[in-house]
Amino acid sequence: MYDVTIILKSASTDEVVEEITADFSVDELKLLSNFSDFVERIRASTFLKIGIPAISNIRWNDKEGLRFDCPPYEDSHMFELLHVLRPLILEKESVSFLSILALLSKKFPSKNFKNHVRRIREVFEKGEYEAYFQISVGNQPLFDESTFKLWLNGQQYHTDKEKNIAWKKLEESLQSVNARGYLITQIQGKVKAIFNLQYIVLMIIKKCN
Repeated sequence: MYDVTIILKSASTDEVVEEITADFSVDELKLLSNFSDFVERIRASTFLKIGIPAISNIRWNDKEGLRFDCPPYEDSHMFELLHVLRPLILEKESVSFLSILALLSKKFPSKNFKNHVRRIREVFEKGEYEAYFQISVGNQPLFDESTFKLWLNGQQYHTDKEKNIAWKKLEESLQSVNARGYLITQIQGKVKAIFNLQYIVLMIIKKCN
């Protein structure tokens, strides 16, 4: 077993808030290492080299209706990123984002730590826009994990017929250009959350070497 102590600091003042300690087994450290290795595959992807596009502005006018301003991107770049994200996004994978988050939350039962990782999870599941506003299409909130999974499980990682039909209806309401902007922005949120979690993981691994 390896004892690991993490110092939590205030984001605004940089003052020490709390010191938390946990022990990790060799197998648990291997999981953390494997998670980090998969994250490095994301960093090596084309989108990370050229920059992941995202929605820069949301506007409305009588002619176009709702409009998301987002740079165009190649589908091949998105498909490559989805491929390397797969073991981190699929919940049942041993090194998925949620699995590693659950492991760390169990190891560090500190309220301050749980609040920190909860914020990371919210970005992973809802993206960065949800903290400021929400857009609903019918009764479906747009910046929400359930909406993103309609597309992910209906057209990408799985071929769930009902989710595929639901996504196509939503895409028609949004218009294709807006749907593309929405999807890549939500993917960007997941990547950011994964990187933030990797920062904690690498800190733990370093302390055990």
